[in-house]
Amino acid sequence: MLKRILILLFIPLLSFSGAFSALCAEPAPGFVFPANSVYQIGKMPETTPNTMEAEILFPRTFSANDRGGVMIGSYSAENSINFEIFKSGNPRLYWIGDDLEVHDLVFDKVDVRTGEWIRIALVRDFQKQEARCYLNGKLAQTLPFEDATDGSIKLGHFVLGGDMRSVNTKYFRGRMRALSLWEEARKEETLSRQELVLTGNELMFFDLSGIKEREPETVPDLTGHGYDAAHDNFWITGVEEPTDYSHSIAVIGDTQIVTESYPSNLAKIYDWILENRESRKISCVIGLGDITNHSTDAEWKTAKESIFKLQGRLPYILCRGNHDTNAAFTGTFGGTAYEKQLAGTYNVLGNAYQLLSAGGNDYLIITLDYGPTDSALVWAAKLIGKYPDRKVIVATHGYLTYDERHLDYDDKYTPNRDKTGTRNNGEEIWEKFVSAHEQIFLVLCGHISSNRVVTVQRTGKNGNLITEIMSDGQGVDSATTNGAGLITMLYFSEDGSRIDVRYYSAIRSRYYMNGNQYAISLAADGESAQPEETAPSRETETTASLPVETEPDPGAGPDASQPSNGVALLLAIVISSAVFIAVLAVFFARKKRT
Repeated sequence: MLKRILILLFIPLLSFSGAFSALCAEPAPGFVFPANSVYQIGKMPETTPNTMEAEILFPRTFSANDRGGVMIGSYSAENSINFEIFKSGNPRLYWIGDDLEVHDLVFDKVDVRTGEWIRIALVRDFQKQEARCYLNGKLAQTLPFEDATDGSIKLGHFVLGGDMRSVNTKYFRGRMRALSLWEEARKEETLSRQELVLTGNELMFFDLSGIKEREPETVPDLTGHGYDAAHDNFWITGVEEPTDYSHSIAVIGDTQIVTESYPSNLAKIYDWILENRESRKISCVIGLGDITNHSTDAEWKTAKESIFKLQGRLPYILCRGNHDTNAAFTGTFGGTAYEKQLAGTYNVLGNAYQLLSAGGNDYLIITLDYGPTDSALVWAAKLIGKYPDRKVIVATHGYLTYDERHLDYDDKYTPNRDKTGTRNNGEEIWEKFVSAHEQIFLVLCGHISSNRVVTVQRTGKNGNLITEIMSDGQGVDSATTNGAGLITMLYFSEDGSRIDVRYYSAIRSRYYMNGNQYAISLAADGESAQPEETAPSRETETTASLPVETEPDPGAGPDASQPSNGVALLLAIVISSAVFIAVLAVFFARKKRT
């Protein structure tokens, strides 16, 4: 009898042991991309990918109203390609070619929400003018397209598990085990029949199946081409501030979203600057334009109230952006204390200059109106000749792109794109003016939304090193509740050989991205130098306390189609207890009958 009781007691213990083993087991294979960070590929191949293959898993319960996210992409505004999962689990192939035509192909007959691992391939076939979607090596749907180009696109940086949109709001929501990109438009017979493995002919190949860390520092490209995807958090704290600097300049990029949508928060930018002007040795404030979004009276009233906080307390100078009409910009600041504290203007208020002495150096700061005319460039050149002993900083609204090029006529958002006017774009400003003057050492601009504070260094015609910086946080403001209010702080070293960059949110009291906290060497050796990234603290703020999504995130943790380990344990215990009680009841009932 005792032996029978021990056997009965051992049955629920076995069930509990199984549940405990499930709790301690390794998580399901595949990588889940974190919501509050980005995996950016720092360099791009010269050729454009035409095939993407990936192993992915989406639960059946994933909402049809939510976008599955981008598997790999470069979308920012133009010259982009995205391989993604749209709503209803439909794969999507989206690109904007060099002709700036948009191609948006959604495979509406395909649904990847199977609850199982699948191999998906998306193909652009320019020879046949068709796009194809394959599931597990079999053709699932074909869509025609018309594109007069050869399919090549001047791409900037790629993102693995997302794209170049600020705060990466369309990050991939499913699980991923592997992903590869190919230059060729692959056909059914060449696609993977089993698991995705490296063949050696890919442009890029990422194996995510064995990743154990929640946020690894790097996801390596196994082709050996060096297209590794580097991790970066968005909102960070604990960044070490520079100490050996003589003075700093606060640069404010496009504030248009905050001015329009979060007007009560615009003042926080200028309040922070004033509160820190002594501790951070702030010598000047430079605004890069697009102060407003629609140039309305209400927006200009908000802007004026906030910006005029600087009056009499800090020198400042403002660019006019394409969202700021000349009439409204002049009507707001012309003839006021702002214009009177400038050293001079030319033709319009957007062409202005300021003289600044700080940290033992004398500076000439020149602003050029959006798309400056040839006469404005001639005026600026003469101005430099008038002050031969001053270091020159040039600020204008539209000059660089997010991929470090000068704006030219192939870009969508460029001055005088139709070539009917007299305004100069970024490439023309460089060729006609910036590159010709040895005194110019720094150019600042905004206009093109970017996650990054873009820095590039070029050699002028006189062998001088010119540092160009683009800072535009409008996309971050759009994707962030209440805006971000980003300030680019430039700290100039005592010996003038270095600028330390810090990108700070005055609204959220956080720094934005590790990669935006770095140092720039100003060593004039006639060679283009690259920014040196600093090593800030890894302390980050959790996603839960910083909602950055623009649409609901259904969560892509453990497979939503399966109960979590904790739930499985609870169910196992309940079932085991029920079985145990039932067995005991039967046992004692039989004993009672006997």
